[in-house]
Parts: sequence; structure tokens; C-alpha cells
Amino acid sequence: MRSALIPVAPLMAISLALAIPVHSQQSAQPSAPPQAETEKPKMVVGQSISGGVYRSGAGHFTLTVPAGWRTNDDIVEPKLGIGGLSSPDNEAQLEIQQFPTEESPATLAKKVDAKGDKLFRGYRKLSETELQVAGRHCVILTFEWVQERQVAGAPFDMKLVSRFFLVSNDGFSVFVFNFVTPEALFDDRQAEFDKILKSFNSTAKEDLAPKPK
Repeated sequence: MRSALIPVAPLMAISLALAIPVHSQQSAQPSAPPQAETEKPKMVVGQSISGGVYRSGAGHFTLTVPAGWRTNDDIVEPKLGIGGLSSPDNEAQLEIQQFPTEESPATLAKKVDAKGDKLFRGYRKLSETELQVAGRHCVILTFEWVQERQVAGAPFDMKLVSRFFLVSNDGFSVFVFNFVTPEALFDDRQAEFDKILKSFNSTAKEDLAPKPK
């Protein structure tokens, strides 16, 4: 029986990733924060799952997710995050951000890749592909990286793979769907990640339509 893996920690806001070093990827372990900081409430966003359908209130879209996947407010990035989901075994996480920009997903992907070795320890690009998702341009950037973790007080390097799906949102923003899982599990998880993303369906028209009085 395979032992349970440590849940993957959330990543940074894309806006910060393109501007400043990524604190969450630094190998040094931070000192304990003051008590007031530890008591800050977690990020809570409008998201839900019902009947295998994930609904984003902020992003106005749905995704079809496998049985057992759940919403996880604990991994929602506090600046641009609009959602977070975890697999039943915590071995796969999905962070969702909405990045305000008029740039294309391809341009944004190139910027992330250009700074990859500065943003992610051990960064190595695996692939970059394009496709259409519900009529929207999407770029998929897949890369390996390393994060230092602690087990029983001892540090070790966890090898991870991130699969960024950057999806155009009407020219004013880009949705960033970041699937992340341990490297050893990526080949088994990739088809699952792709299937979830390809189920993307915008609900903006119905959500934002004037309500009858």
C-alpha cells in the first residue's frame, strides 16, 4: 500500500511571480510568525461542488471534477486567487487565479518561463502547447521544480510538477489553472488534469444577466 504523500503547498500570485522573488519557494524555513499573524482568517472565496460540478462564483465558470475532489480555501492565493481544489488523497492540488491583463496567454507563459529559474528552485521546462478550450485560447506550460519540505523535523527536497493552463478571458484577464503534484505521480495524473480543464464552461452570461424584477 502506497504511503500518503505530503499535501503540496500553494504557489504564488502570478503578478508577484513576474515582479519579485517568490518567498514560498525559498529553501530557508521562516521563523515562527507572531501570534496575531497566525490568527489571520484563511482566504474564503465563492466556490462550491455539487454533483461533480465545480462552480466558481468569482470566475463565472464551471468544471467537471472527479468524485472525491473538494474545494480547499486553505490553498487559495490571497492576492489574485479565486479558487482551490484538492484531490481525495491530497496528492494533487488545483490553484485558480485570475490575472488582470490584456496580454495573451502565450505572452504570459513566455514571461513565466523566462523567469522560471529565478522563481522556482530547480525549474526545468517540460513542454509548452496550445489548444482551444470552450472557444478560448489556452496555453499549457508544464515544468518541474523543487520545494524543500520538513518531515519529522528533517528537511528534504520534494520534486514537483506544475501544469499551468493559461486561458484567455475576453481579452481583459487570463485564468491561470495551476495543477501541481509530486513528480512521481505526474504521468498518472496528467490525463485527469487535462480532462478537468477541458470541461471548462463559462457561466458569465447567465450569472451576469440582469435579473427579472
